[in-house]
Amino acid sequence: MTPAELDLARRAVACPALRGRAPTDDPRWTGGSPAWRDGHGVLWRHIDDGREWLPDLTDPATLGCIEFGILAPLGITVGPWRARLWVDAEPVTDWTGLGRAHAVVEALEAACQ
Repeated sequence: MTPAELDLARRAVACPALRGRAPTDDPRWTGGSPAWRDGHGVLWRHIDDGREWLPDLTDPATLGCIEFGILAPLGITVGPWRARLWVDAEPVTDWTGLGRAHAVVEALEAACQ
């Protein structure tokens, strides 16, 4: 994962909605794998030799599971139609790259407040 991806993933797991879903918190995980898709469809990757598990926000299925499994039940929608999405004072225009991940993490953070 790139530094930008790591930063976004750490921001995501800081939200209570994702906390407690890492593989080490799932009794079905038996270890030995660098990646784990939890029962909600979120793909987790371990970083630093397994000391830290983070959601893979480059995985479209993971983003979809967060959008529709966590945010939608809270009444929060995420989409490229958002009028003003800013990250580090720059407008996000790339919806195919990390732009979608930024929007999902922003929505998670808003939901956790």
